[in-house]
Amino acid sequence: MRVSLRAALTLLSLFLCTYLASGQEKAGYAGHWEGVVKAPSQEIKFSIDVAKNEKGAWVGSIAMASSKGIQLSDIVVKGDSVTFKIPVSGGPVFEGKLSEDEKTITGTLTQGGETVPFELKKAGEAKVELPPKSSQIAEDFVGNWEGTLQTPGSSLRLVLKLSKAADGTAAGVLDSLDQNASIPIDVINQEGSSLNFEIRLVDGTFAGRLNEAKTELSGEWSQGGMKLPLTLKKSQQK
Repeated sequence: MRVSLRAALTLLSLFLCTYLASGQEKAGYAGHWEGVVKAPSQEIKFSIDVAKNEKGAWVGSIAMASSKGIQLSDIVVKGDSVTFKIPVSGGPVFEGKLSEDEKTITGTLTQGGETVPFELKKAGEAKVELPPKSSQIAEDFVGNWEGTLQTPGSSLRLVLKLSKAADGTAAGVLDSLDQNASIPIDVINQEGSSLNFEIRLVDGTFAGRLNEAKTELSGEWSQGGMKLPLTLKKSQQK
């Protein structure tokens, strides 16, 4: 059977369109999604907001329990598949698949070697909550600060690591040594001798002041309705 040149070109065009579409991002991922993580003993409600920014890159935020506006990282959309993470050491990795009607994402959450299923339903337009930009930070605050947080049931050794980005704004992480966790700080503001920061992942904030010797940050850690004193001493180690 002979195939005309026109028919062959039509078939080739259809093949290329199908092939290219299979690897393209689906716009259906953009939006507000609500659902549950189906853990063995309970279902944990959560929601995500995902959209593209002005540069065409995917951005997103997640809300779980009392923690809201937690920025998502490593969002990768390929065809009907998506992966994203919560940016904390050992944090959960989500892998999902978009349904054909683009109304449901089903997949798995993996953390600490354990994997559990999750499901999300599209519930509206995306309202991504990204943290505001941090302020400039003085050199006196840059470095590692060590302290112990005394809670009602235990004590936690903490290391606050503050650095200066290329544009002079503050950046940092808070290491909880006893929990083997390194948590990115969402926003840092410094004005004069005062410093405060927010970690949305744990719904926690710190507000403190640098002493005249520039060796201690003394203040208060607030989390879950509790306010606890916290003093951080500057470490000589970098």
